[in-house]
Amino acid sequence: MAEKTVQERNKEVVREFVNTLLNDRNPEKASELMGNRYVQHVHGVPDGREAFLKDIHDHFLDAFPNARLEVKRLIAEDDLVVCQAHIVLNAADPNDRGLASFDMFRLEDGGIVEHWVAAQPIPDTDPVNSNTPF
Repeated sequence: MAEKTVQERNKEVVREFVNTLLNDRNPEKASELMGNRYVQHVHGVPDGREAFLKDIHDHFLDAFPNARLEVKRLIAEDDLVVCQAHIVLNAADPNDRGLASFDMFRLEDGGIVEHWVAAQPIPDTDPVNSNTPF
C-alpha cells in the first residue's frame, strides 16, 4: 500500500478539524490539530489558538447549539486545503437551508496555521439553472 501524500494527510487533518470543532463541538480537541501559531483572516475573529478557542466558544457554539456541518469536498494543493461544506446553523429547524461555505486552511508540519473563509446563504428561491451550490 502506497504511503499517503502530504496533501492526503492535510485533507484528513482538515476533515477531522472541522468535524471535531463543529459537529462534535469539541474545540479543545480540535485545537490539537492546530499549529503553534494561528493566523485568522476572518473579519472579527482574533489571531492565535487561545483567542480562537475563546471566540468559537463565546460567539459560535453558544449562539448556534444546533449547528451542523457536512463536508462536500476537500481539495489540496501544496500546503493549502480547501473545504467546501454545507453549514446549517440550526439543524433543528427544517426551514434553515444553511450556508454554502469554502474554507481554506494552510498547514505546517501537519497542523493548521492559517484560515480564510467565503460563505453565502443558500437562497430560498429556485435557481435559474439546474445546479445546486454543491
